[in-house]
Amino acid sequence: MKIIDGSWSVVIVGKWNRYILTPQWVGKNIFNQENIEVQFPINQPELAPRYKSPTNIIFLPAIHKCQFIAQEPYDDTMLSNISQYIRKLASMLEHTPVTALGINFGFEEESHNFQQIDMFNLTESDRYIDMGLHATLTGINRMFTVDNHPLNLNVEFNQERNKVIFEFNFHYNITIPAQICELVTPNLIIDNKKKALSILHDIYELQLEIDKEDDQ
Repeated sequence: MKIIDGSWSVVIVGKWNRYILTPQWVGKNIFNQENIEVQFPINQPELAPRYKSPTNIIFLPAIHKCQFIAQEPYDDTMLSNISQYIRKLASMLEHTPVTALGINFGFEEESHNFQQIDMFNLTESDRYIDMGLHATLTGINRMFTVDNHPLNLNVEFNQERNKVIFEFNFHYNITIPAQICELVTPNLIIDNKKKALSILHDIYELQLEIDKEDDQ
């Protein structure tokens, strides 16, 4: 099983002032670095630029949400750094209206390696086939309560790509940035990652490739 690039992220929904969130401001106040890398979308001027921290974390500010996106090596140090950046952002912009925070993790496995592929053979699947309707994507959505907060889990079988996709969303309702500072402890993202990996291991018998290498 592999991590889906760009899928490990924290999204803070609110009404953000992009005029404040300039490269200079973000570098000084969030990344603690005067000069940061700025990435501009090609041929998409309507999209905001992406800021890259010295620790290889992407910050993507927009009017309705701000995102912190992890990249390789996807280790606990990087996740702890994201937690630190989030608390800095919330404390510096303490009057920003906010409504939700989501912590996301995405994984994929080759379908021929997935031992539980039969889970996508739903009760009515044969009836669709009899009508000449062949699914190209089948998804199963579940919502759980974890530590009094929703966990949304979407599992998809993409028949065209021969991939099984797992998308975890740990959702938190918030109303003021001060709640973010209280909620996002240094270990919150790390602990949620561990919960996601435990589900994948215990329920679906899956393990990250890097963890497999460590066990050998």
